[in-house]
Amino acid sequence: MKELVDIIFLKNPDNLPVEFTLPSLETPFDLFIFCLNLTISGLLVLLGMEGSSVEINSVPTEIIHMVALKLENAGIELTVNIHPSRHINSNHMETIKRGPGNRVEDYALVLSSGGFTYVLTFVLRIRAPKIPPCLLL
Repeated sequence: MKELVDIIFLKNPDNLPVEFTLPSLETPFDLFIFCLNLTISGLLVLLGMEGSSVEINSVPTEIIHMVALKLENAGIELTVNIHPSRHINSNHMETIKRGPGNRVEDYALVLSSGGFTYVLTFVLRIRAPKIPPCLLL
């Protein structure tokens, strides 16, 4: 995972498309957890806090946008919805199933912190293979 995080978040300053082979994953939920781990690891790397933890409400919006951009370069669309929380003084985290469970987008991570609720979801964007111009004739 560390090597992939470095390639996606550190070694791609021009934000070019990144191609990689997914590890062997058995279920869409496993893929969701993979995307979540990649997101959190990338967030910590960009913050310079590798191996640490961070409260989501203390992360600057620009960093969240940068994480989303870096993941998009790897074909993973991250959506973060933020809205006021009913639980002002509590921290809460849970993974929820929002659909039948046969796609990665059927799952979400819900975090409540600092008076806000953050809902993270992923969609895989598979890129079509590049066709050399000579074959398009």
